[in-house]
Amino acid sequence: MKTCLSLATCAFLLSHGVDIASAEWSGEFGDPNSPNGSVESLIEFDGELVITGSFSEVGGSLAENVARYDGTEWHPLGAGVDGVVYDAIVYDGQLVVAGDFSDAGGQPAQRIAAWDGASWSPLGLGLNNVATDLVVYRGNLYASGVFQSGGGTPANYIAEWDGISWKPVGELFNERVWAMHVHDDRLVVGGVFSSIDDVQVNHLAQWDGENWSGFGSGMDDFVQALTSFQGELVVGGRFLHADNVPVGRVAKWNGVTFDPVGAGMEERIWELDVWAGRLVAGGPFDFADGQEVNHITWWDGTTWQPLGEGLNDAVSALLPFGSDLLVGGDFVFAGSTPSRYLARWSLPAASSPEWLSESQVAGPAPNPSREQTTLSWNGRSGEIADVTVSDVQGRMVRELRVTEPEVTWDLRDQRDVPVANGVYFVRVQTEDGIHFVRRVQTIR
Repeated sequence: MKTCLSLATCAFLLSHGVDIASAEWSGEFGDPNSPNGSVESLIEFDGELVITGSFSEVGGSLAENVARYDGTEWHPLGAGVDGVVYDAIVYDGQLVVAGDFSDAGGQPAQRIAAWDGASWSPLGLGLNNVATDLVVYRGNLYASGVFQSGGGTPANYIAEWDGISWKPVGELFNERVWAMHVHDDRLVVGGVFSSIDDVQVNHLAQWDGENWSGFGSGMDDFVQALTSFQGELVVGGRFLHADNVPVGRVAKWNGVTFDPVGAGMEERIWELDVWAGRLVAGGPFDFADGQEVNHITWWDGTTWQPLGEGLNDAVSALLPFGSDLLVGGDFVFAGSTPSRYLARWSLPAASSPEWLSESQVAGPAPNPSREQTTLSWNGRSGEIADVTVSDVQGRMVRELRVTEPEVTWDLRDQRDVPVANGVYFVRVQTEDGIHFVRRVQTIR
């Protein structure tokens, strides 16, 4: 799950009692406003949607395997990269992408590269084979995939980037790592592997910063998706047993034992995320809990439910974005609506927050800022606005509440300690449904 606006948006959706089933597939990404190849990942960067995958053109604009959408038009990120991009994440204020490429923006970049908003740069000597997943854990970047070295250093299937160099993460895995997720301050990984340094863990393991450990006897087949939901770890993949408990390719871990999540799916799960307070799953499956859902489904607490008529082919990416859910994959139809490789599941206008345009928001100013920064917006006096400041890893730094359409942040955290230099995101959500996010750079 990638950094997005989901926390503030989910709070709005839940508090306003929004019915997910009342949403519908939009036609926003039909021809010509669509990529010409599959979408592998979705992320928000600097307030805009970024898609990655295997394409050369989006919405009529040339864009090599990565593109950004400003809500109206598609734009390339420089010259892009010369191969498929499987994942993207925001790290240290930059967009980092990973996949199967050797060139980013016209310069060598072995399977991983960073975009700073203007140009591409490599991350050291990169990785010696394909990278498929990225995560930030305790301030450092982690990559996983089918590679066996990072920056020339042995690192079987997972490696850590500390901002300067690549290094292995503890002992060596015996097979590929497909999915990573941070849960309860542990780095959880899933994949094809069965052992770490000859210790059996069977497709699922956790790293506490010093040592790897398993989850009981693990799973009986590979893991490909991980997320957190209602305080529990949720695991998806091709397995049918979790620590010997019968499950249907999806299970939840409460810290002690695994439990099934409904009857599950008839085929494997590729992606898990949380949107509007609900667990959502995507993949090549057609059925969930015995009913036809067509590659995407959500959990209502009792059973898996369809999102309309679903998609006509596999789902490989999910992103809560504003009040909507964005979906990427191999499909060309969302329900009966043409939607090539990218689709939006939209709530009715009456349920959706009002996203303000640039002209309706002033600030933040000054930006960059040394002591404080101020935002104001087109709102009404007396309207309650909740303001959340987060860092680039999505961690809450400061929460404020105001009753005027203006807020000043003094660059201090919730403990009243000055924040470190870096990039922060200020999210404003009002009781009338106004919602926007702005980026702040702090310097001292």
